[in-house]
Amino acid sequence: MKLAKVNGVELCYELSGSGDPIVFIQGVARQLIEWPGQLLSTLQQKGYQTLTYDHRDSGLSTHLEFPHQGALKEELEKINRGKISHLPYQLSDLVADLLALCDAVHIHQFHCVGYSMGGMVAQLLAISCPERLKSLTLINTHSGHRYHSIPPDSKTELSLFSVPRASESSLLNYLVRLRSRLAGDHCSTSKSDWRDVCVSLLARGYSAQGQLNQMYAIAAARDRSDKLAELTLPTMVVQGENDPLIPLSAAEQLKMLMPHANLQVIPFMGHELEQAYVGALSNLMFMQIN
Repeated sequence: MKLAKVNGVELCYELSGSGDPIVFIQGVARQLIEWPGQLLSTLQQKGYQTLTYDHRDSGLSTHLEFPHQGALKEELEKINRGKISHLPYQLSDLVADLLALCDAVHIHQFHCVGYSMGGMVAQLLAISCPERLKSLTLINTHSGHRYHSIPPDSKTELSLFSVPRASESSLLNYLVRLRSRLAGDHCSTSKSDWRDVCVSLLARGYSAQGQLNQMYAIAAARDRSDKLAELTLPTMVVQGENDPLIPLSAAEQLKMLMPHANLQVIPFMGHELEQAYVGALSNLMFMQIN
């Protein structure tokens, strides 16, 4: 893993394999090590180069100190009224980070895979710089349209904002509960395995403040529906059938908006990219980029 200085921050990244590049964009507070290794190695063996990285405020990239003032409800109401001057950054800044990183490692045109918040960043990238992309894969994400971004279980979304600050043990228990909930009703990963994953994430560089910063950036983002309708880029929308955070209607709307998009629903999958679904994801992704 290496560090690249871009836009006033350092981004940790890993560039592996050789051939046509695929850039992977992670979700809220996710780290590059969370991309399934089997998925990356399969693509590398098929002759692709993979670029994974930590967003600012995640993993081994620069963490920002930006304490939010006031209660959560009040902060969200300010954002909904357009008062976003106190945000440390927006999704467009994450797009700029990605482009600067790609330039730093000499990747000009690439296949783009965005997961959750990463799918939102990927959409903005496709809107602003479609010439940089060969294809677009959007996994468990939405267009920013308020109706389609409302999760079936609002408690799941709220739990992303309600990060405990008391101790590392309480933070670990929170992360284990959160990942289990996001995996959905058909979660195939045991609590002990989630705990092992979360212990590694905490040790490597999970940021509770960074999670809040990124969630606020999502909340402040504008609806991308009109701009997405103008894209002609080959696009695949992948949605977990039982995602408790992103409703299926969000994926259906993305497919309807984008004239060259196809929708693939993975049965039983929740929001998490669990090992049980890596084979299906690999096959779909290879079908999209080949």
